[in-house]
Amino acid sequence: MDIKIYQINRTRDVDRIKFLGMDSLPAFQGNRDINSRIYDMVYQGSVEAGDLENVYRMFNKDRPQDFKGHSLSVSDVVEVVDGQGEVPGFYFCDCIGFRRVEFHPELASNPGAPERCRPWAAWLERRMRHVV
Repeated sequence: MDIKIYQINRTRDVDRIKFLGMDSLPAFQGNRDINSRIYDMVYQGSVEAGDLENVYRMFNKDRPQDFKGHSLSVSDVVEVVDGQGEVPGFYFCDCIGFRRVEFHPELASNPGAPERCRPWAAWLERRMRHVV
């Protein structure tokens, strides 16, 4: 199963919804919409999991070495890119199970992205080379 995992970045989470279930969102942000801009992509890869529940167990008990996030939790979004038993799409990790949601990955940040996606990092690195 090919997946991507997105987790809320606390710095951009002005409504403080990290770790809240779908039913709690309206009280904090006025609706149940998922704001893709506050998420970071923390994992992309292929895993031996037949469904989202197995993905949940895997990313809580036996996380892959290249996983950069915290254990899979409520408010995280899992993208099923190519699933054996799961329909491709975006799934919100809720208090119980997963809910299919609308999510815009192009708006999320990718902390591990190449420099071309992080112009400020490239600029800073160039500036630091000239510091003696």
